[in-house]
Amino acid sequence: MLKELNHLLWSSTRAIISQKNLEVTLIKIPAHADDSLNNHVDDLAKAAHTDSHLSLQSPALLAPCTLQFNSFPVDMNIRKFIGEIFDAKNLLTLTLLPRFNLNSSSSDID
Repeated sequence: MLKELNHLLWSSTRAIISQKNLEVTLIKIPAHADDSLNNHVDDLAKAAHTDSHLSLQSPALLAPCTLQFNSFPVDMNIRKFIGEIFDAKNLLTLTLLPRFNLNSSSSDID
């Protein structure tokens, strides 16, 4: 589960479907298809962004664990996220080497 994109969203969706005993069929709607139901869902999604009273179930109840980074839940493949953290750290280490530092003297460069 933690390998799929938006795993917290999908976990919440699965929990709601299960709790309410819903039968759900996913249908791909082309972008800008002017489908009335899709337009309604788009309006609901836009309204949710401005709703200050939006309440969500705790992701901790839906997922076996929730990784957080800077107090935000990581909602992507955990391995890829950790790989990106290490890549960023390695890039920072590389940029701090004297040969890449404009303030270093020429004697610092081998």
